[in-house]
Amino acid sequence: MLPKKQKTKARLTTQTTNNSTQKINQKFLLQNTKSIRNQSRD
Repeated sequence: MLPKKQKTKARLTTQTTNNSTQKINQKFLLQNTKSIRNQSRD
């Protein structure tokens, strides 16, 4: 069993990684929608 402090630290790191991944995904989604709009315009 891990001490409580280490457990919370690990949980926090996973949360921050999830947040950063979400931000990256949002960025990609925005780029994709923009490119799709540009393609449909042509």
